[in-house]
Amino acid sequence: MISNWFVVQGTGGSIALVALINGATLTADSEGGYTGSTEARWIPNITLPSECTHTDTVSPSPVKLTGSVNESGALTLKMVFGTATLAEQGSCGPALIDTQYGMTPDLLILTVPGAGGTWQGRQVLDSPSGAIPGHVIVTVTPVEN
Repeated sequence: MISNWFVVQGTGGSIALVALINGATLTADSEGGYTGSTEARWIPNITLPSECTHTDTVSPSPVKLTGSVNESGALTLKMVFGTATLAEQGSCGPALIDTQYGMTPDLLILTVPGAGGTWQGRQVLDSPSGAIPGHVIVTVTPVEN
């Protein structure tokens, strides 16, 4: 899964965020459903005005996965994201930057063929500054054990 969001700020800066999930696994349960959990890892790229210096980090966010296969063999997958924390430290002229805030991607519900496939859609990132629209691509590959 790759999700991305981009915002141009009125202060002359921009925020680009990418969340990645690689290798998430679903396990069949006794009732015919699937469950799993994983983490989304984040890549921040935040640009501030030239007089500013800063470092930015984002904590991984937990992701719960549930799924079911319908009568035609298609997999419906639900992905519920936990909150990630964006931390920014540095300075902007004489002012110090030391901020942290939480952000949470909206849940995803998608359906792909049982043989696997790719799903593309929109995903909103909820943040203290409001809802940030973004895009997501999810690829599902079946693996036999």
